[in-house]
Amino acid sequence: MSERHTMVLRWEGDASLEERLVECAQEHHAEVNRSEKGGLACLTLTLEANGLQELRDAVDGLLVALSNVEESSL
Repeated sequence: MSERHTMVLRWEGDASLEERLVECAQEHHAEVNRSEKGGLACLTLTLEANGLQELRDAVDGLLVALSNVEESSL
């Protein structure tokens, strides 16, 4: 039996960052779902992998990239 591991990250914030975060997530092969809540942009990002190490590597890469996007907007 093969295993599948999933990580879901939810983000809420200013809509001015949304498009750049979506592009970044897609570059890292994350599934992206958008919504809005109380005037805030909401993103749900999902990453899947066959192994835990593969998932960890993908999540680490995504988090570093998202952090870079966020820091560049300051």
